[in-house]
Amino acid sequence: MFYDSSSSTSSSTNSSNGSTSISNKISALQQAQLVKQSISALTECGFHVHSVVCDGAYTNQSTAVHLGCHINHEELTTTFEHPDDPSQTVQYLFDAAHLIKVVRNCLADLKILKCNSGKLTKWQYIVELHQLQVKHTLYLGNKLKGKHLDYTRNKMNVRLAAQTLSASVADAIEYCRQDLNLPQFTGSEETCTFLRWFDRMFDLCNSSNCLGKGSKSALNKANFETKSKFVDDACDFVTTLTDCDGKPLVKGKRKTGFIGFIVTMRAVIAVGKRLLFSNNYSFFLTYTLSQDHLETLFSKIRRKGGNNNNPNALQFKWALRALLQRNGVTESHRGNCHSLPEVNNTLFVESSSADATPLPADSSPIPQLPPNSESPDAQLTKMLLNPGVYHDHVFHYIAGFICRRLKEKIVCSDCCAFLSTSNRALADSTLTHEKNRGGLIFVS
Repeated sequence: MFYDSSSSTSSSTNSSNGSTSISNKISALQQAQLVKQSISALTECGFHVHSVVCDGAYTNQSTAVHLGCHINHEELTTTFEHPDDPSQTVQYLFDAAHLIKVVRNCLADLKILKCNSGKLTKWQYIVELHQLQVKHTLYLGNKLKGKHLDYTRNKMNVRLAAQTLSASVADAIEYCRQDLNLPQFTGSEETCTFLRWFDRMFDLCNSSNCLGKGSKSALNKANFETKSKFVDDACDFVTTLTDCDGKPLVKGKRKTGFIGFIVTMRAVIAVGKRLLFSNNYSFFLTYTLSQDHLETLFSKIRRKGGNNNNPNALQFKWALRALLQRNGVTESHRGNCHSLPEVNNTLFVESSSADATPLPADSSPIPQLPPNSESPDAQLTKMLLNPGVYHDHVFHYIAGFICRRLKEKIVCSDCCAFLSTSNRALADSTLTHEKNRGGLIFVS
């Protein structure tokens, strides 16, 4: 079950003149009552409600308290009593996509975080990595761009936040420190640890493929104990984080993302345990506990009403009816969620393309290079003619990807054997070693 307090309204009656005013805010107590009523309505329809998910707004945290939860790492309770069945409990958790954005914003704003050992996590190392990659043109196996660092203009973009706090960025920083021995990355060990922890925490709460591997794998009976142990260790790590003054982040003003991950991971494990062992599920995709499905539906309803952000009850009714009957309106690509193929097909009936209006041929002109600037081909040629350690390692890493694609096309087994080597001690394979999780190819 999902809800979003940002689109809720409440009414109040003025006792002096009997008039009713409509506000675009709702109190936590009213929201808690609506949640209970919604759960009761779903139960009457035959649904089993296992969890309630929301974003980390302050009102939603207060709603959890009114429902009976305790959002406190020292006395954590992520469940509340089912309104129609006291013997059952409902898990309360936060949307992982919102949490990863909040954590990214906290690190970028505070610049420096500490752990209990006194080691520092610095935003500056991520900035230095971006500057290094821009200087050399080639990237060290990550997606870090200028828009990732300009987070104030992209605060709502989940993908950018997840790509910033990622294991690939940690691998690149570690490579620069250990293998290139660059002085600007000295002391970045704790930053790499921080990035890897939150990358794995986000993956745990956002698994969307039953065939995923490692941290992206779905929750199942085989890996349940391993995942549970990881959650315990991750919660311990989060509670040790402090700001520059030594105040724990889970108790400070920026606690939402950190205490939110603790609550969400505990709730995910609890829901998974119930579904896997009580309901005999084969696997559990934790992405289903996100708000994306609700946001996708709301996006479609808004576009159905001509991008109306505040439809009344009648407009909502007719928009939903139209979507159920013939949904040719897709969600906005600028919405605050990333839709999977199966989510796109929610309430979807393919419409005819006969009425589609083609874009004019000159609607998106090819961007021109600035004057006196080198073309990408010229830059690549210069790098090939003037190789360096950085470029050699990146080229070896890229060559492994090309080799994999060639092996998919080449039929001759002898030719395939010549493309790669079992000797992993090659001088240019340092970056490939750093990023290898067991599936990368070392070219001959």
